[in-house]
Amino acid sequence: MKLVVGTVVAGVLVAGVVASSAQSLADVARQEEARRKDIKAPAKVYTDADVQKYAAVTASQQQAATTVTGLDANGAPVGQAAAANGLPTDEAGWRARMQNARDGIDRDRLLLSALEQQATRAALRKQSGAAPVAGDEATDDVPSRAAEIKRLKTEMDSYRETLANAEEDARKAGVPPGWVR
Repeated sequence: MKLVVGTVVAGVLVAGVVASSAQSLADVARQEEARRKDIKAPAKVYTDADVQKYAAVTASQQQAATTVTGLDANGAPVGQAAAANGLPTDEAGWRARMQNARDGIDRDRLLLSALEQQATRAALRKQSGAAPVAGDEATDDVPSRAAEIKRLKTEMDSYRETLANAEEDARKAGVPPGWVR
């Protein structure tokens, strides 16, 4: 019985709160009308004529406005400090340096994968005692394959080191981070 009475009382209270806080559409419309009357000046509307007026900026002005010049720790432009250290002086140079290292890693990873697959196939052939098939690796030169795998791993490590060094060099030279991404 207490549960029923409590539920009814709670329902009446919730209904009363909802009814008292609800705003009718007419009230909202009156408030909006009053707000609009209080606005003194209309908002600026840009037309095609305004766009044409500002579009007359010359190409050199636009290039000068959009050029970002990085500064090193001493406040000198990036190109001066970078050129002194044998580093790239512009965005294209930094991006090329980073991309060359990334491409080298990708190429070496692909070659390494192929060599490891060849080694696996050769080991399976040797284990099963099967003879080489035409078009397959006729000569199974394990020492040279192992040496090539080792060389590729070393080369990949040097590319990774180049990437890390390039990021550190760019940081020291004050190059914007976007140039080395």
